[in-house]
Amino acid sequence: MHALRTCRRRLSSPHGSGLFPVKHLINRETLDKGVPSHGRPWKNGKEAILPNPSGPATAISARFRLKAATAAAHERLDGWMSRYDLACRADYGAFLQAQAGAFMGVEDALDEADAEIHLPDWHERRRTMALRSDLNLMGLAFPEPAQVTPFRGEAEVLGAIYVLEGSRLGGAVLIRSVPDGLPKSFLSSGNPAAWRALASVLDERLSSPDRFDSAASAACSVFAVFENAARAYPGADRK
Repeated sequence: MHALRTCRRRLSSPHGSGLFPVKHLINRETLDKGVPSHGRPWKNGKEAILPNPSGPATAISARFRLKAATAAAHERLDGWMSRYDLACRADYGAFLQAQAGAFMGVEDALDEADAEIHLPDWHERRRTMALRSDLNLMGLAFPEPAQVTPFRGEAEVLGAIYVLEGSRLGGAVLIRSVPDGLPKSFLSSGNPAAWRALASVLDERLSSPDRFDSAASAACSVFAVFENAARAYPGADRK
C-alpha cells in the first residue's frame, strides 16, 4: 500500500513521466527514410507512403505521424507534467485541477464543433465528469474551463481528440504512483479498444496532406492548452 509522503519539488526527467508520455518518437531522420524508429514497418499503416532508399516504400499510420508532428509541443507539456509528485496529496490535487480546466475547455469546444458527428462515441469518451468526481472527493474547487480556440471541421476535431485519448495511455502508468485512499476515477478511465478504434478513424480520414496538417495544428493547440493549465496549477511549493 502506498503512503502519502511530504510534498517535495520534483525534478525528474521530462521524457515519458507525465500524463502524455513521450516514448518511441519518430525522429526526422526516420521520417526521411520512411521507416519507423524501431526499424520495422508499421503493420497497420495506411497513409504516408514514404520513399525508403534501402527498400520498398513503407506506410506509416496517421497516429504515428501525428506523434512526430506534435513531438515538440508534447515534450514541452510533459516537462511540466513531470513536476507533479503524485504520491503527494497537494501535488495530486493540483494535477487534477490542471487537467480539469484543460479537459473541460477542450471538451466544451469539441461539443461546439459537433464532435459526435465525426466520432459517434464522443460523449462516452468525455472525462470531465470523472475529474469533477475526483476533485469533489478531495474537497477541491473545480477550475474555470480553459480558453480554447474553436475547432473547425473534422480534421481539427480529430486532432484534438487524438491528444485527449492519448493522455489515457499515460494515465494507465501514472495511476500506479497515486496512493491508496485518493480518488482515481480520472486516471482509471482507460479503454484500449477505444484507442484502436480512433487510430483506424485517423488513418481513414486524415488521408490528404491538408487534412493531416489541420489535425496536427489542432493537436498542437490542445497540447498548449494543457501546458498553460499546468503553469496555472504548479503544485506544492512551486508558485
